Amino acid sequence: VVLRPAQESYGCITFGCFNNLAKVSTQTIRIWSQLLREVPDARLFLKSKALACSEVQDKFRRAFASYGIDSSRLDLSGLQPQTGSHLQMYSLIDVALDTLPYAGTTTTCEALYMGVPVVTLKGRGIHAQNVGASLLTAVQLADLVTETEGEFVQQAASCARNVARLAALRAGLRTRMLRSVLCDGPRHVARLERLYANLVGSGPTRVEHKEEAPSPSSPVAEVQ
Repeated sequence: VVLRPAQESYGCITFGCFNNLAKVSTQTIRIWSQLLREVPDARLFLKSKALACSEVQDKFRRAFASYGIDSSRLDLSGLQPQTGSHLQMYSLIDVALDTLPYAGTTTTCEALYMGVPVVTLKGRGIHAQNVGASLLTAVQLADLVTETEGEFVQQAASCARNVARLAALRAGLRTRMLRSVLCDGPRHVARLERLYANLVGSGPTRVEHKEEAPSPSSPVAEVQ
């Protein structure tokens, strides 16, 4: 983990997202653009396999331009060849931004493991929208779970400007994560086993039917 927040090394706030590009919806681009207007000196770093294609890069630059974001503020990158170099790129961002309405899972865990906070927008009733909220709550970062688009923008901006907190998270978030319920495999298995046991115990009531004794004239009686 690189302990210094990215802005101390590179001179400006950098937001980032390493999610699958298919999750970067029009709604996501619109909200991220609002955030970039709120923090006019910030940059946005996106990394995804599809961004190795120049045509895809041009498409996303045009999408952000439609919301008034100059392409010079975007850093777009394809995949890294090794897991180590991929994880190291989290040192380039201050705050990770979740996608919506389909939230990240693996990438959120990676960011937290590398000491980078993630801001997410809570959905309504669908797991794919709320997994980010679950992950952040598990590592005691529930304040980064937002309820509205405006709150998402304000919370991301506030978090990025709090250099002391960013530094503290860089130094301690991995340990916090490893000690949390999120990484407690035995506890998870025990809870899952209890859930299965409860499901079995509360299953459909089994009704036992008593068979009547066969009459002497029945075929069964004759066989017996």
